[in-house]
Amino acid sequence: MMIALRAVIVVIIAIALPFLLGEFWAYQLGLYALYAVAAVGVGLCWGQAGFLPLGQALFFGLAAYLSGLAFIAFADSPVVAVVLLPLAALASGGDEPATEVKRLRSPVNVPKRQVEELVERDPDRVAQQVRAWMSED
Repeated sequence: MMIALRAVIVVIIAIALPFLLGEFWAYQLGLYALYAVAAVGVGLCWGQAGFLPLGQALFFGLAAYLSGLAFIAFADSPVVAVVLLPLAALASGGDEPATEVKRLRSPVNVPKRQVEELVERDPDRVAQQVRAWMSED
């Protein structure tokens, strides 16, 4: 309940800030938020999964480019672009990050030395865990 209240407060503040601060600062805060999302994604991939996501910059840039084109095409009614862009993202596979986060618990994240020690001590448990991971997908 408390988390939902905090989320509502953050949304209200995010909606009110552009009106209170002006157009320039609203733009700056929007850019900061976008870069924060990209940085969190890199941190998750590099820190948790152990790989440097070079393709993420491609998708970040592509989304920015397509958003700009959408707002130019729908200059008369930008609300249409605001509604269509998230729908286009969902149609192109917007649910994939949830499945990728689930894979972060895979044995790829375990150091090789640790896996070898565990296999020597309890091979049956390792086999059981691998079967469990394979059945999740």
